[in-house]
Amino acid sequence: MVQIRGFGSGPIRKLTLALAVAVMICATGCAVRKPSFRAHPDLASRASEIRNVLFLPSRIEVVQRDAGEMEEEMDDWSDKANKNVTDIVKRNWVPTPHFR
Repeated sequence: MVQIRGFGSGPIRKLTLALAVAVMICATGCAVRKPSFRAHPDLASRASEIRNVLFLPSRIEVVQRDAGEMEEEMDDWSDKANKNVTDIVKRNWVPTPHFR
């Protein structure tokens, strides 16, 4: 029987594995990703020409997935999420000369 020494067993091994998992989780949080919104390629150069900004109502759909991969729409949760987002935007809206 071949035994590999150095990695240990018991609590030391568990601590080492927990540390490795924690490092992997933290490292994935540092990954750079593209913004999730879409914008016109010339937006920065044409920003001074923009006169009106239109905010569309949010559409949030909350879905619950069970162990059998079946999805169930949670209408009550979706309605509450839409209301919360709308209230947050209204409460934090600060009019400026460009945005009224």
